[in-house]
Amino acid sequence: MKKLYLLPNILHEESSWSYAPPLLDALIAESEKGGYSFLKRMGLPRLPVYLLNEHTERPEELLKVTEDNVGLISDAGLPCLADPGSSLVAAAQKRGIPVEAVPGPCSITLALQLSGFSGQAFAFHGYFPREEKDLLAKIRSLPKGMAHLFIETPYRTEKLFKALLTILQPQDQLCMALELMGPGQFVETHAVQEWKNRSLPSGKPRAVFVIQKATS
Repeated sequence: MKKLYLLPNILHEESSWSYAPPLLDALIAESEKGGYSFLKRMGLPRLPVYLLNEHTERPEELLKVTEDNVGLISDAGLPCLADPGSSLVAAAQKRGIPVEAVPGPCSITLALQLSGFSGQAFAFHGYFPREEKDLLAKIRSLPKGMAHLFIETPYRTEKLFKALLTILQPQDQLCMALELMGPGQFVETHAVQEWKNRSLPSGKPRAVFVIQKATS
């Protein structure tokens, strides 16, 4: 591999956002469908698509797929954030292969920007714990004075939203950022006690949860 490009992907299938990608000889994606959809949307030829996901046992082997330029994408947003791409970047750096990140949309930073919370101190925690007792312990352990970001699979958005309303304190702030960069984008920030009188849009939206605990 001559160079590894970290390429942004759209956050929503109906997003019109685009950019001019570099010249590539192959693409690494989380799925074949996602990879070929990206190539078609970006007006690129049907390049070879190689997979990097939770089933990939030796990511470093992907560095040998070609001696030319390779692009790495995530299913949505930026690669290497909450996906397996970071392992490939680490392997490339170890072997002295140049890595270049192309800037683009990221649901994590967009949600933080739109939340109204200060970006001076924040933490991204990935997915919520699956077990109820672990979720309770996690939320209770979050320090005050900073924003805490979580993501979740669409089918669990409503369930997690309702759970947070029972776990968090009434004055804690919660931002719900749904379907970012899509036609149904919804972003609102309220105190928990106010959220109890509101509801989320129907369906199973992709969501970023941003929590900021009250300091008093």
